[in-house]
Amino acid sequence: MDNASGHCGSEVEDTAREVGTTVRLFPANATDKVQPADRLPIQRIKEHWRRLAERRNIEEMRKGDWKTGSASSGKLANPGKKVFLNLAAECIKLINEEKGRKGVNWAKKSMIQCGLDVPSGRLTSSAGSSGPLWSCT
Repeated sequence: MDNASGHCGSEVEDTAREVGTTVRLFPANATDKVQPADRLPIQRIKEHWRRLAERRNIEEMRKGDWKTGSASSGKLANPGKKVFLNLAAECIKLINEEKGRKGVNWAKKSMIQCGLDVPSGRLTSSAGSSGPLWSCT
């Protein structure tokens, strides 16, 4: 697995031992080589997320929506799950609206590049028979 902070630590190693497996981490900066979706579609989601979240945080700072109490230490108030879900939906909407130079939906194009989709929408076996993979609309 990659070196994301949530993937490392004694809790992960303990759980792996309990289920009889060993955790091995990819070398640093290798995630896009072994997980192409992390570089293509997920990268676009992260770009939109950062921009929209930063805009929201700046608006909240201007309004003075700071957390109060002894544990606040100058943090913004927690916006709640609804804000998070709306932000995620907006990111996906923006990605679905993106088009490449040839007018192809960017999300569709990135899935093809990652090997998670095929341009024809049909998967061909080595025996030559083919069947529908899924709808590629």
